[in-house]
Amino acid sequence: MNTTEDRLLAAIRETAAEIAPGSTRPLSLPKPSRQAGRPQLRLHGGWHPSGWRRAVAPVAAAASVIAVIAAALAITGGGGNSGRLPGAQSPAEKAALTSVPRYYIALTGPTGILNEHLQATVRATATGATLATVSPPSPCRTFSWLSGAADDRTFVLAAQPWPPGATAEQNSTEPTTFFLLHFDPATGQARLTALPISEKRGTQLNGMALSPDGSKLAVILQTQPDPSHARELQVFTLASGSQRQWAWPGRGWIGALDVLGQPLSWAADSQTLEFQQWTGQHGSVRLLDTAAPGGNLRTAPLAVRFRGSNSDVGNTLLTPDGTKIVASVYPPGTGTQTKYMVKMNFTEFSVRTGRALRVRDPWQFLVGAGPDPGNQLLWTSSAGSTLIVISPPGTDPAGHFVRHPIQPVLGVLRGNHFTPLPGSPRGQENIESVAW
Repeated sequence: MNTTEDRLLAAIRETAAEIAPGSTRPLSLPKPSRQAGRPQLRLHGGWHPSGWRRAVAPVAAAASVIAVIAAALAITGGGGNSGRLPGAQSPAEKAALTSVPRYYIALTGPTGILNEHLQATVRATATGATLATVSPPSPCRTFSWLSGAADDRTFVLAAQPWPPGATAEQNSTEPTTFFLLHFDPATGQARLTALPISEKRGTQLNGMALSPDGSKLAVILQTQPDPSHARELQVFTLASGSQRQWAWPGRGWIGALDVLGQPLSWAADSQTLEFQQWTGQHGSVRLLDTAAPGGNLRTAPLAVRFRGSNSDVGNTLLTPDGTKIVASVYPPGTGTQTKYMVKMNFTEFSVRTGRALRVRDPWQFLVGAGPDPGNQLLWTSSAGSTLIVISPPGTDPAGHFVRHPIQPVLGVLRGNHFTPLPGSPRGQENIESVAW
């Protein structure tokens, strides 16, 4: 089945599930969203240390069987700076949407960073269509983390019980159970299978990453609700449940600055694992050979060292070919209480030299009080030429300061061309976390 047929099938399957027998509805395409101000939705990760919100949410595809055939090929979401109407995709935008994995998984549920009763939905990247929905099996009441393999249809979900009356912080140290989810595009079914791995009460996940071949799961753990205590890394073999453990001894800690952000990524060999390490205001990225003996994370070679304060770098990804580290970067800004300068971009670093290679999607904002724009990395192609990111739609015009907030959306970044994914953002659902 080719990409076009997959997209048509995804849209038709979603539509068939939504339409009552004997009835049809006219096609209604989403309007571009360029509203400023506080986003209604939160990506899993919440606030960046500088106070920047990540926000994104796909919408359902059109509800008419007749119109779906055309909409599956043409519909777009979010509002860029081009002024085109939804559905009027350029050749570059069409190419962008077909250059990334076809399916992803998202946690949806009540508004908030972490909430009980979060479900997992499998979606079509090119259309925003919801293809399957699964709930956490009892006694678990919510999914809390998720990650995907390279085939874009195999995922691992972490689930927790969320005792009645518990806060998000209290639930974060409840026992964690892991499930394998496999999506079958031919049938539209998502199968959930319990894995022979778990985390006991009192430990808290700070992130997890499924290896590209789907055989191993890496997790970062802390024993207290403070990122300075996140010093343990585990790698599980899913088939057997066996595990290896590493620790960061002494001063410093591992993981992303945002305790809910994704701090891990794998190379395509499913053996090399990238992680962030922080000591005081200084951060670095290291590469762990998970097949090598030993359990001391200090032996992991240094790939990139970040100069400056710890608020200047967000999450990072190792490109699957192992040659680059891509980072969401926030160069220092200045200002007053009423007007201040915000900068951000995605920077590529060489693993071999540690030096910056190029800057992509740069933005500069001069804004007042209220939520600021933000960016985040979600997926990278083999060599990093194509990214899936959270970023403002469009392009910062000629590097001049934008004098109003622009709500970030989920999209594909090829070079410096940003293509919003269909349905980003919308207010009907809260996307807590997404993974390819």
